[in-house]
Amino acid sequence: MCGLQMAGLMNLSDSVKGAQLHAGILGNGASQVDGAQVVFLFGYNLTDYANGVQAAVFGFNYANETVNGVQVAILYNYATKMNGLQLGVINACEHLTGVQIGLVNIVGIEKMSIMPIMNFRF
Repeated sequence: MCGLQMAGLMNLSDSVKGAQLHAGILGNGASQVDGAQVVFLFGYNLTDYANGVQAAVFGFNYANETVNGVQVAILYNYATKMNGLQLGVINACEHLTGVQIGLVNIVGIEKMSIMPIMNFRF
């Protein structure tokens, strides 16, 4: 999908070059995102690889592999490998090159794996 995908129930695509915008119940899903996944109400953003932004106002962001960019969510952000910024109440990743800002920040393989307020690795 190239361009803009919008829905009130769910957006699904193999590859996104552009944006998925959701304002409804479920959320956005794609294998590869080059651009943005945005949920305006309750819901989620799911992907394997994201280059750009995942934003969920009252939901969560989940990247099964790598995020190069930003994850912003009120509830929860997760990426196996995070290169950039995670901003939310709970932020988690296995490998971090960047900054986590939130109430609970978790990096899976580090000695000080759980930090309050801020965690960073460069």
